[in-house]
Amino acid sequence: MEGLIALAVLIERTVEFFLAPIFDAHPTWDKNYQRYIALALGLAIAIPGQLNAFAFMPGLAAMPQFVGYIFTGILLGGGAALLHEFTPPTPAPLRGAVAPPALPEHTPRRAH
Repeated sequence: MEGLIALAVLIERTVEFFLAPIFDAHPTWDKNYQRYIALALGLAIAIPGQLNAFAFMPGLAAMPQFVGYIFTGILLGGGAALLHEFTPPTPAPLRGAVAPPALPEHTPRRAH
């Protein structure tokens, strides 16, 4: 399962790294297409790789394998975005904030 999470993050980062600058350069393009590209990448990895994240779930044992590949591809393509929705954002540093003063260096005491 950790491998699937890593793949989802890899797909999301790949789309962000390669496609976000292209979409930023063309402001008339709809940025929602990045989601579809991530979904296509997830399906392109899950189906040929026969990745099925639902195979170990007892209630879904009767589900055809190919359906599991498709659902896993959907999770891979949108998994990182889902992960970002459920985790709190990291706080950005405040603008104009002053760093706390440095602690004084520790100087060893002399023995008397």
